[in-house]
Amino acid sequence: MTAIKLILSLLFPLLLGLSLLSAVLKERLADLGYLERLAAAFLTGSWLLVLIMFCLPLLGIDLSCASIGLTGSLLVIAMLPWTLKTLIGSLRTEMTALPRNWGFWLLLALITIKFSLLTISSIAQPVLAPDLLTYYALAAKHTFISGQPLHLFHEPPLPFLLQSWLPFVLGSWQDDLMAVFFPAFLACLTLIFYRGLARHYNRTGSLFFTFLLLLIPLLAYHGRTAYADLPMACFYSASTIYLFQFILSARKNETRSFTFLVLSLLLLGAAVWIKKSGAYYLLLNLVILGLAVFFERLKTVKLREYLMPLGLLLTMILPWLIFDRSVVLANTLQQTITGLNTFNQVPGNCFLGNIAFFIQASARSMFLEGNWGLLWQLFIISVLLYWERVVSRPRIYLFVLLLINLAALGIIFIFTGQRVFLQDNSLLNRLMLHFAPIVLFFCAELYLSENKT
Repeated sequence: MTAIKLILSLLFPLLLGLSLLSAVLKERLADLGYLERLAAAFLTGSWLLVLIMFCLPLLGIDLSCASIGLTGSLLVIAMLPWTLKTLIGSLRTEMTALPRNWGFWLLLALITIKFSLLTISSIAQPVLAPDLLTYYALAAKHTFISGQPLHLFHEPPLPFLLQSWLPFVLGSWQDDLMAVFFPAFLACLTLIFYRGLARHYNRTGSLFFTFLLLLIPLLAYHGRTAYADLPMACFYSASTIYLFQFILSARKNETRSFTFLVLSLLLLGAAVWIKKSGAYYLLLNLVILGLAVFFERLKTVKLREYLMPLGLLLTMILPWLIFDRSVVLANTLQQTITGLNTFNQVPGNCFLGNIAFFIQASARSMFLEGNWGLLWQLFIISVLLYWERVVSRPRIYLFVLLLINLAALGIIFIFTGQRVFLQDNSLLNRLMLHFAPIVLFFCAELYLSENKT
């Protein structure tokens, strides 16, 4: 019975997401592959589930399986006409022939084994990480027992509200199932990562880089924990992959570019509900989008067609930003300004010492501690070998985004009080995790473009 309830708890956000994407994209949803639709729907539906759980207490309704399920069901029923029309239309979509390359099937088998082991390990033992026990697990358990969310430290609610959803369905608290959503998030990222490459390149090569994604040690480790950094990595990386797909397809005047734009902004808006850094990622990706639209003179999506996804994005982020009276971006800027004022009173050699310490800690994390495998070595070698492709459009936008993210780490650890966390690299590693899949996707883009078939 527990297994059935567990499956239902995961199917519910999937159904919510399919309904929302069908209502928003309608027949354009057919631009995605079958499994890719499920992945995008699960990520989107998880956010919609959290929105329901966030809004019900504000309306004076205690959270329970009945109240959440009824509200979600009403939303699904309201969007049912679009969902049925989209599903019927998708049945006419022709499936692509399966490859006969033995390498493809070997890689698929290895990915399946790797992911199965990761999923089993995620539910084999309870979550014991200190940060989780002092905040996320505490907030999730309070939400389950009282029916009211516990908002600590003004942290966005998606991680702990999702962790409390499963106990509502099961009717009891189970510590060993706290992280059940996280392998599902990683599976969604894996599918979107693969489709982002296979849409343009050889499927075997695309699957090889997808396999490399699951071999990143820190990503695999967070896939079986309940830290908020894995959802952030999944939502932000998937959003950025769709942003790149939008730029690429809009340059070719393909109508499916609108689908990619909507999905990118949907997932980007959901990132604001995961961690405070989601506001920074939101701003950065919107800047990259604006630069691409300006320099590429993208004509495929007309100006009025930008209004719908941008309005949807604004609708997504406003409830949390209004509720969270501590403005996230303002707090970050204030910390930076305070840090700069502090350094104005510090001798220059101390300032240079902090820069040197940051570089040393970053190099140790990237290359010596085994957190990333060969990811950063691959990134450096790829940039050096394929420099002409790096600076070509539209890859240059992805490269600039990565450079800004790396520079932002320097600002955080050099100019704010966060530099104390460089002693063990824990925070540095977790922040790098947010865009690590984008680094590998960028490397894959550089390599596979030479072997395009």
